[in-house]
Amino acid sequence: MTSVNRIVCVSNRLPITVIEEPDRIDLQPSSGGLVTAMAPVLRKCRGVWIGWPGEIKSEERVIRKALSEFSSRSEFDLIPVLLDKNAIEKFYYGFSNQVIWPLFHELQSRCNFEPEFWSTYLEVQQVFCDEVVKHIRPGDLIWIHDYHLMGVARLLRERNVINTICFFLHTPFPGYNIFSKLPSRSDVIDSLINCNLIGFQTDKDLTHFADAVESLLEVKCDKTSSGVTVVNLEQQECKLGSFPVSIDFAEFDDMARLPEVEANAQ
Repeated sequence: MTSVNRIVCVSNRLPITVIEEPDRIDLQPSSGGLVTAMAPVLRKCRGVWIGWPGEIKSEERVIRKALSEFSSRSEFDLIPVLLDKNAIEKFYYGFSNQVIWPLFHELQSRCNFEPEFWSTYLEVQQVFCDEVVKHIRPGDLIWIHDYHLMGVARLLRERNVINTICFFLHTPFPGYNIFSKLPSRSDVIDSLINCNLIGFQTDKDLTHFADAVESLLEVKCDKTSSGVTVVNLEQQECKLGSFPVSIDFAEFDDMARLPEVEANAQ
């Protein structure tokens, strides 16, 4: 495996909250599990975070200027993926929130299998892929996050990207009896196995995904003595693992020991 120069984190949202003022944009760090887990890692390797900045009315040049200033303070670079209203409605509020989220949480009766949601989802995957290709360097590790971007890995391989690609699913992955309800199930699996490593929150999610791979692709998934499952493909190797996401414990422990924090606690 090529040595890693940087981590390029790719997620639906950038780790910021945007406050628009009449004459400027104010950016604040977001909260949430993904931000808490990834920000310390990216700071340590001076990495890159690619994602949608949210629904912003300001001009693109204003957005990029604010992100550049924020990047200089955060110690990792923020690259925006700008989406139009149609993409937001059908990719984010549509396929991601009305199909994948309920299905993966085994709430299939709440799914809205609108065909246009899927076609827009694929278009947005291409937009994210284009931004990744523009900003990666040889040796970078590309780390894609969550169900919003399950189609990006295959597009990157089709663009001859040879970097190591990892994917982490922050939601459950359903059993095959539920996953099989998804019309685009084969496309989702075909894309994800272009990753070198796919991570899940629990062993149960990993097992469900391996079952889907074996059912749809008719290939064997073997569990190794180290606990990692290997998908046996002809031209590549895709590993599956259970890696519950967490916080940077040392950073929070150091913060808790600051004199002012101990004084407030007392």
